[in-house]
Amino acid sequence: MKNALMTIFLAIFVVLMAAVFLWQPLTIPFSKASITNDFVLQTTEGALDSKSLRGKVLALFFGYAGCGDECGIRLEKLKKSYETLHPGDRAQVRIIIVSVDPEQDTPARIGAYARGIHPDFIGGTGKPEEIKAMADAFAVNYAKHSLADGSYIVQTSPMIYVVDAEGKFASVLNDNLPVDKTADALRSRVPTPQLPGR
Repeated sequence: MKNALMTIFLAIFVVLMAAVFLWQPLTIPFSKASITNDFVLQTTEGALDSKSLRGKVLALFFGYAGCGDECGIRLEKLKKSYETLHPGDRAQVRIIIVSVDPEQDTPARIGAYARGIHPDFIGGTGKPEEIKAMADAFAVNYAKHSLADGSYIVQTSPMIYVVDAEGKFASVLNDNLPVDKTADALRSRVPTPQLPGR
């Protein structure tokens, strides 16, 4: 009887976790790894230190300039979500594309790619070991795969990683969230202005 109840409980738990994973922004509850690390990326404007972005909500997408349609479709959705935000909220959000192909993506290349999606988007790169350390800090896996024609692709997480205005990891937004839900998730992290005297 105990075994049957345990099996039912586990089945319900798996279904609930799958539902959350597929439909909702989620805070990673299954990892105690430190994923609130600050980071430094190289951009066309020079070094971008996340500490300089305190007060802003950061949405990090791990991709690369040669990604093609796979990243393009996801980033187009992110662009629409960003544009859905009220201008005041939009001013408090920074979308950063982190290159997982640092051997090829110079700051200029990933910067041009990011701005090609939206003029406000930031493209950043770094040394391979720096990008690997940053990806590990956010529990992002990526791997390069060679193709028969001599080219390659880099498989990476399709998620959007949100860091709140205090510089702390906030949530992961799933690839299949509708545009309005992604916008809502970003908006929910924007700090509420404090009225004078409070």
